[in-house]
Amino acid sequence: MQAAVRQTCEPAGPASSPVPLAVPPGSLIQVAKPLPAEQPLPALTLECWVRPRRLDAWQTLIAQHNYPIACGYGLFIDNQGRLQLYLSDGRGYRPERVLYGPVLALDQWQHVVGTWDGKSLSLWINGRLVAQSAFEGPVQAGAAPLWLGACGHNGPAVNQLQGDLAMPVIYADALAADAIQARYRDQGRTPATGDTVLGCWPTVEEQGDRVADRSSHGRHGRVVGAATSSEFVDLLIDSNADRNSYYLIRISPAQGGSVVCAYNEHAPPWHDRTWQPQFEFAVAEGTDGWTAELALPLDIFCKNKTLAAEIGFNVRRFRIPVQEVHAWHGAFDQPDDWGILTGIPPRDRMPEPEYHTRGLNRFYRPPNKAGRAFLAEQAGRAVELGSGSAHPHTTGACPSMPCTTPTSASIKTGCCTSRRGKAADRRGSMLTTLKSAIKR
Repeated sequence: MQAAVRQTCEPAGPASSPVPLAVPPGSLIQVAKPLPAEQPLPALTLECWVRPRRLDAWQTLIAQHNYPIACGYGLFIDNQGRLQLYLSDGRGYRPERVLYGPVLALDQWQHVVGTWDGKSLSLWINGRLVAQSAFEGPVQAGAAPLWLGACGHNGPAVNQLQGDLAMPVIYADALAADAIQARYRDQGRTPATGDTVLGCWPTVEEQGDRVADRSSHGRHGRVVGAATSSEFVDLLIDSNADRNSYYLIRISPAQGGSVVCAYNEHAPPWHDRTWQPQFEFAVAEGTDGWTAELALPLDIFCKNKTLAAEIGFNVRRFRIPVQEVHAWHGAFDQPDDWGILTGIPPRDRMPEPEYHTRGLNRFYRPPNKAGRAFLAEQAGRAVELGSGSAHPHTTGACPSMPCTTPTSASIKTGCCTSRRGKAADRRGSMLTTLKSAIKR
């Protein structure tokens, strides 16, 4: 998205400083009543005060945004310290819809505002216009939760704000220049009022974790602490080496060990929870960390038609206390940036997914209303992808056939320094041990 940017972001000047919301580090505010998922928005303004403690990590100010499948709107700080405004249709992430602002000031209060009037996006810092670009929409909130100080990544909260947040507000219209400048001069002392205010959260109640909404919509929030949420690790496997499709296996030590799986495609975004493979895994916790081991049969990667001899492979660790994401190799869902695991026995055909012959089983969770609408739209699209893709209107899964002699692969994430790993053990599966990379 092209934008005219003026690189000025002076710190807040006069009298008193804003009063920060009492949110512990690594925590966030969950708003119980998000904006309606499928209701078109004619205009929107996101406003808050922020005092960032670091500028080299992805952070969220206000967002209804569950990357990569339900991305509606949000104010963010990227890993270069730049202010970002994102508005879209509430579906798959669209990088071209990001408006970039200048780098924020470290450890200083700044008043930041993002507006959309139906024709153009604008970013304001301390009462000054710093970026603007044409954008006619459409804009919808999407089926993501509304959080202050964090956004979602396939469900769990990530990109927590590492700093202080004060007086976040959402408006149903685009604030005019004089209104934005008046809000800046107020220094975050006065809650926003009026019929266009969709939510305003000035303080956390002294007794408890409730954050009352001052608007008429009852969008009250609750502080959710990092200590209540378990960290987890993602395995990302590009089994046919097309650098676009991949399998997500998410492991958590919670409740003695749990696993969540999905098949995904990077562009255009696609998230398919019908991939629910059966495999053995174990999790053990110690005083200084936890260890997970998984035996992954090569047959389970059956959403693609082929299995490559060299596959894309990545490991990511989320929710590390007071830290950002750890990864080998690359932190995001971009298979062309991952490491490579070699020694896989290649196959030019793979068996059908189980549900093709047995129907949907108990592991498959039907999507909600917004998810069904997204799936219906995707099913009607003609998407041109590689020959190994299982996306609708492409090649799909191949006919079932007997499996060839399986082999396994082994990799220990803590000792990987190269982008290439070697598969070795021959026990009929890919044996993956996560240990030293998960030390606390």
